Amino acid sequence: MAALLVFMSSSVHALPVSLIGDTINLDFGQTGFGGFLNADAVISDPGVEFVIPLFPQLPVDIDANSISLSFNPGVAGQIGVPTTFFFSDFDNIITSVTLAAGNAADVAGIFFTDDTITLNMHNPLAWSDPTQTFVFDVTASVPMPVVPLPGSLPLSAGVLALGWAGMRKKRRKSAQS
Repeated sequence: MAALLVFMSSSVHALPVSLIGDTINLDFGQTGFGGFLNADAVISDPGVEFVIPLFPQLPVDIDANSISLSFNPGVAGQIGVPTTFFFSDFDNIITSVTLAAGNAADVAGIFFTDDTITLNMHNPLAWSDPTQTFVFDVTASVPMPVVPLPGSLPLSAGVLALGWAGMRKKRRKSAQS
């Protein structure tokens, strides 16, 4: 009975979802220079969601479950400092972000909360290959509502426990007589 109560009162479960159709914000900045882009886009596939002003060779493409940053020829020499890509306002809950392609040594950090992702990149001039594509796998989920226990279930369990205790007490008295 206890196992049934625990199972039925379990909290929030999550179902994986696609990022397609989500409207998000990208804030792109560089160490010492501030931001170059703060824009919103609706995620669609195929298609590039963001092109950064001054760096058109650096498209940011987001599909159903990943973010791709393509550092094409000419970008590394123009950037030359650590960069940060800050994605925010995701409609669903971000549960994981992992590097799927690209040199991990060139990524300074991957951070996420329920509705944000921050990708920090080292200085492209220090990369082993300044023209590479990074792909970050993103897992998002939508919370399922908590299903409350029916009010009669705990009451029934209590009545059953009292009845069992009473029967046990009665058996003990019978055994002693």
